Amino acid sequence: MTRWLHPRAVFDGETLKPDMAVAIETERVVAIVPLIDLPEGTVPETVDAILSPGLFDVQVNGGGGVMLNNDPTREGVRKIAAAHRSVGTAFILPTVITDLPEITERAAEAVLAEHGKGGVLGIHIEGPHISFAHKGTHDPARIRPYDARTRDLLMRLRQHGLPVLFTVAPETLEPGVIADLTAMGVTVAAGTQRRNRGADRTRPGRGVGRIYSYLQWYAADDLARSGYNCGGVEQRSLLRHHCRWPSC
Repeated sequence: MTRWLHPRAVFDGETLKPDMAVAIETERVVAIVPLIDLPEGTVPETVDAILSPGLFDVQVNGGGGVMLNNDPTREGVRKIAAAHRSVGTAFILPTVITDLPEITERAAEAVLAEHGKGGVLGIHIEGPHISFAHKGTHDPARIRPYDARTRDLLMRLRQHGLPVLFTVAPETLEPGVIADLTAMGVTVAAGTQRRNRGADRTRPGRGVGRIYSYLQWYAADDLARSGYNCGGVEQRSLLRHHCRWPSC
């Protein structure tokens, strides 16, 4: 059965459109049409709100009174996702920041178990392989070099089909590591890096084909100001990947 809604306006990801009707079947939007084009005899349900696609947040450290680092469990992930979904963020990457290896692994297992449920689309692992100089809120005692344990975790997640966004400071990695990560399907984000004009880990010639920047202050001009040669490295914002009507 088709349910028709008449909101104050429809936001399609780019513009606000008034005088529109939205058709929903089995909790999915199947059509958006001008009110004047509604099938004859159809009376839509008036909704005093702007109707918009659910947002996709690629960095969600917590929600609903829960921080993933403090509660790296399936229940913790569920509470975080539900809290964000209740206010319009339909899809998330639960985010675990720099911590003990055991905490990162527990968080990853919890997200893997909840993958595809309640809007959980993958995981964002931010750290622990970052710069001490630009650690921000990250615990310096838990910053550590990239190692086989981290690689094994990332490989396991990818082998189970879990999308992974992995934020690192490129200069902390040995040449070829980013290429290895991208080959296994990990999306690498350059961030929390030191300003060093001598250690350029982002050169395509050193094994990296693309670096994804998920926040605007990690964009190409800022990487350049930090001393990285980004020539030939593709900069693309994950925030541009938003849900469009009516497919979502």
